[in-house]
Amino acid sequence: MTYDLLIKGGTVIDPSQGLDSQCDVGILANKIAAVSTGIPESRAKRLVDASGLIVVPGLLDLHVHSFWGVSHYGVDPDMYHLRNGVTTALDAGSSGADTFGAFRKYVLERCSTRLFALLNISSMGMISPDIGELEDLRWADVEAAIRVGQENRKWILGIKVRLSNNITGKHDVESLKKAIDAAEGIKRFVMIHIGRSETPLEKLIELL
Repeated sequence: MTYDLLIKGGTVIDPSQGLDSQCDVGILANKIAAVSTGIPESRAKRLVDASGLIVVPGLLDLHVHSFWGVSHYGVDPDMYHLRNGVTTALDAGSSGADTFGAFRKYVLERCSTRLFALLNISSMGMISPDIGELEDLRWADVEAAIRVGQENRKWILGIKVRLSNNITGKHDVESLKKAIDAAEGIKRFVMIHIGRSETPLEKLIELL
């Protein structure tokens, strides 16, 4: 067999396969076709010498913010994720029901990173470092979140709520309850951002 690409001589680490040793990796048609030692260079159309380097499968990052140009934490997913070995990532609430359409059109559908999203229970999502998206609880629109979540199940894996007091004020419990209602409405999970919340963490966890 001739491989399109041969990554040779690196230390291959893959806990799912119990691998942590020097191996060669042969790739054919964009898929791993062989992981072995001593694959001849003559069997490759293209060769990468990985001697002294670590070779791993694409990494997963379960908490990123990729709504660049809109969210104050947003970064370009391909520029910052792929170059660091992250091929699959989960955006943790950068967009809400009112902004998800733009996030999908201009980021999710265009990036090379395999990117999914948690929908912020705040309809505006995360757009300002100075004004909390849930200071006014009217932004926690459960019906809108359920509608957008159901319409975008390919992309939206759950609901995100940030519970710090500079984001929710004194109604962090009400914000969490609304996030749970939305998550149950789309049969997905809730992620909470914790730290400096009005309510003790133990009481918030009891609601989950």
